[in-house]
Amino acid sequence: MRVLAVFTAVAAVLAAGTASVTGTSALAQTPSAPPLAAYARPPAANDAVVSPDGARVAYVETQGDKRTVRIRTFSGQVLAALNAGDRAVLFLEWAGPDHVLIVTRGPVGPFQTPVGEIPRQDMNVAVSYDLSTRASAGMLNNIPGLTGAISSYPRRIAFENRAAVMVTALNISKNGVGGFEYAPYRVDPRTGRGVQVGSGSLDVTHWLARPNGDVAARSVRRSNGDWLLQTRRGAGWAELARVPASVATPNLLGFGRDGRSLLVFGGPNGRNGLQEIAPDTGNWSAPLPEASFAPPTYFDRSGDGRVLAAFGPAFDAAPIIYDPALRTSWAVAGRSFPGKQLRLIDMADDRRTLILGVSEAGGPESTYVLDLDAKRADLVGEEYPDLPAEAVAPLREISFKAGDGTALEAVLTTPRGREPKGLPLVVLAQGLSRNEEPRFDWVAQALASRGYAVLQVDSRDSGPGRERAGDGQFGRKLQTDLSDAVRHLASTGLADLGRVCIVGLGDHGGYAALAGVTVEAAPYRCAVAVGARSDVRAELRSLKEAAGGSAEARYAAALRRLGVSGPGDDRLDPILPARQAARGRAPVMLLHAANDPSVPAADARSMQTALRRAGRTAELIVVPDADSGLTREAARLRVLAETLRFLQAHNPPA
Repeated sequence: MRVLAVFTAVAAVLAAGTASVTGTSALAQTPSAPPLAAYARPPAANDAVVSPDGARVAYVETQGDKRTVRIRTFSGQVLAALNAGDRAVLFLEWAGPDHVLIVTRGPVGPFQTPVGEIPRQDMNVAVSYDLSTRASAGMLNNIPGLTGAISSYPRRIAFENRAAVMVTALNISKNGVGGFEYAPYRVDPRTGRGVQVGSGSLDVTHWLARPNGDVAARSVRRSNGDWLLQTRRGAGWAELARVPASVATPNLLGFGRDGRSLLVFGGPNGRNGLQEIAPDTGNWSAPLPEASFAPPTYFDRSGDGRVLAAFGPAFDAAPIIYDPALRTSWAVAGRSFPGKQLRLIDMADDRRTLILGVSEAGGPESTYVLDLDAKRADLVGEEYPDLPAEAVAPLREISFKAGDGTALEAVLTTPRGREPKGLPLVVLAQGLSRNEEPRFDWVAQALASRGYAVLQVDSRDSGPGRERAGDGQFGRKLQTDLSDAVRHLASTGLADLGRVCIVGLGDHGGYAALAGVTVEAAPYRCAVAVGARSDVRAELRSLKEAAGGSAEARYAAALRRLGVSGPGDDRLDPILPARQAARGRAPVMLLHAANDPSVPAADARSMQTALRRAGRTAELIVVPDADSGLTREAARLRVLAETLRFLQAHNPPA
């Protein structure tokens, strides 16, 4: 499994040898700020993956809204260029030395079942490309009773000495039975045909198979909210561990350092961290060394499934590497790119070929493939080739205390060429938690290029020992933490408290923007909400009506975070932006995708109506070709341009 994380190159070198770096940057110098299009373009090259034998590389190249999957040898010989159209390519994965899986997200359905219709909606679908035959096969397509969508990361296995893939898929009308269920499938990448290898259920949240394809474990969310870890015992399942509904749900990831224990993120006490569970006794280990608060990121390219590396939260932390071969390879990578930030993107099975994201502090990445045997690193591509290095705004981490004394962190991006004093400020809210090291952010950089300082605040529950600090604080302390950070910057003289706006991206980031000028009535001069979820009561109703243990777990987690008992709880009213539209006078702009699958545009229209009834300025722009992830260039540019127009009208940078 390949999971992404950001970290800095290790200082210690454990092996001799430094790879020579080839390939040059195409960045050109410009005397003034680049056009907005240079920031709005999706990354030009990303998601590179290396074949298990280290001989081939596949990556996504984007030009405008056209995405091409390129497959090449290490030396640069192009083997295939596959047109992915304008669909969002979520990730690539190798199913074997000759098969590349291309996982995209787009509309699927509707599906008819004996108990009703499953509506058309965005789902993940996978296509397998065979380099030996130049043929493509849709995974799980045209199989009666299946949607053709996958709901898990494809896990590479070897079944009967042949390459195969394990995925979880959605059964509908299985064997004529009404309803639907998630079930594990073993898929042949040559044909896309799958064989179900375990009983389906809506309560199973994760299936785990060994490298040979044997289903070994699964996690289950019971109707009462309890989380269960079960292991295979003959033809049935035996409970190995249980965590009550009253604490945060663990996440089954894979196998531990010995290849037998089960690797879990979370624990019986609700604390974060990577822990191992003994497969025979169910005993939990202490959090893995130096990973007591690692995000659930790890690599297991070991052949036997064991974890090779994990990652800690500190900005300057080295990767936590358990495998000696990978530790040696990573040391060479650090020597090959001295002074750079490195991100391990992928590796060959023998850990001798690595895919690396290489960047200056806070700058966009360039992707390199590093061959330790050849002692060379070759450039695959750059994320933002039209942005010169001198156009990238500097960013730094800051610390402050919230109003209740909680120590919090944030990232501040400041415009180049301006004295960091009395700056106009934009609070950029993106989801519930940043929870990662500072890195290049296209929206923050675009705003900074036009003269604004940009502040991105960590959630109060994104620190060790604070995993439950956000419970009951949605729209409350999670909201006031943002304005507390603003007041801290103003007290240092860096920001002008009278020149602050808030911009929110995504459902809960957009909510924060709306709540900042309604629920909180903070001193923001304006607010821009992109894809906002203003009606959290409707979200709760939707979660409550969904079926299956995993849906019930999401509903329970939402109740904990909101601090309410259900959609009808009166305690929701004070944190609903539409209900509090009369609080504050700041003008608001709502930007929303016309066909947002998660938050309907009707939500934004209702919010605009509520604001206007309260006598407030409220613009609504429905972007026709946008998706909820803003993956299309035209939509990204439109959102940037409209946001800056609104900011400059109500909070000019000079």
